Amino acid sequence: MVSHVSKSFQRRGESSEVVNDASLTVEANELVSIVGPSGCGKSTLLRIIAGLVSASSGTVTVGGTDSKDSLHELVLVFQEYERSLCPWRSAIGNVRLGLEGLRLSRAEREERADAALASVGLQEFAEHYPWELSGGMQQRLQIARALAFQPSILLMDEPFGALDALTRYDLEDELLRLWRARSGMSIVLVTHDIDEAIYLSDRVLVVSSRPASVLAEFTVDVPRPRDQVTSRNSSEFQRLRAEIVQLIGRTSNSAAGHGADHR
Repeated sequence: MVSHVSKSFQRRGESSEVVNDASLTVEANELVSIVGPSGCGKSTLLRIIAGLVSASSGTVTVGGTDSKDSLHELVLVFQEYERSLCPWRSAIGNVRLGLEGLRLSRAEREERADAALASVGLQEFAEHYPWELSGGMQQRLQIARALAFQPSILLMDEPFGALDALTRYDLEDELLRLWRARSGMSIVLVTHDIDEAIYLSDRVLVVSSRPASVLAEFTVDVPRPRDQVTSRNSSEFQRLRAEIVQLIGRTSNSAAGHGADHR
């Protein structure tokens, strides 16, 4: 999917490398998380996959096809739900928004939007505006809008980072439920929360300090279905957590020793 991707930005006449020779694959119906030090370039890598940022070098493919020709297969869910939703549109209007550019009949758009809103438990709030919904409900709405598009790959950039702990746990479980219900859909999740990455994922990829490159891959052998108590307290979960924390700590300390900027 991602092969030897690098990205540099030009600032004040100087080149700043954010991603360096990053490669990763994601299989159909797989949930993969990307973790790493703060400011390392995780979100930039995800935006390259989504087609929002062009890579300086390397390739991104979806099913063997250049991602630029497969953008209809990808949808990105942002952390800033309050900035991603249209405040002048109702909940159902926001879900319909992503469908307006597709070659669908009005009846098909209505059916998809209604089903997506129901899938996240917001059908009773269809005519409410985003500012009338809680933060957790707004994020559910953003996920519903993405699911209505029926993507083969759902990209998520720290989608629960701005939520309180209990709401976050609820939405993690909701995401797993929706993922199981969508046969064949893959999810790529960027998160700074290592526990969240392990709890949700089939594999966790650890990236280096900036510029980001993939350092290691961890297969998560915690049995599914998972729950917030048993799964997180299992010995396998705790072992993975310790290994990932240690690896990120080492790469952060190494970068700091070389004067890296982590802002």
